[in-house]
Amino acid sequence: MSSLDSALAALSSSAVMDIYKSLIGKEVSEKKLVWLSFKIGGITYGSPLGCFCWASQSAKAQTKQILWVTLGQKCQRMRSG
Repeated sequence: MSSLDSALAALSSSAVMDIYKSLIGKEVSEKKLVWLSFKIGGITYGSPLGCFCWASQSAKAQTKQILWVTLGQKCQRMRSG
């Protein structure tokens, strides 16, 4: 995760430096640029990653439930038969 985090931080920082600073705000403090890159990265990359993690956990729970139902039925048949 730290490798992905570093790459995304560098990407949002370079986007802020290349786009925002050159087009919109030439006289902007470094503190504001860091804050802006944090916000852009959080919205642009954090939201999709959060949704992906939520979906994978949901799929994992559904798979576990399906396996439990199918294997549970087989175990009950073996016990009774």
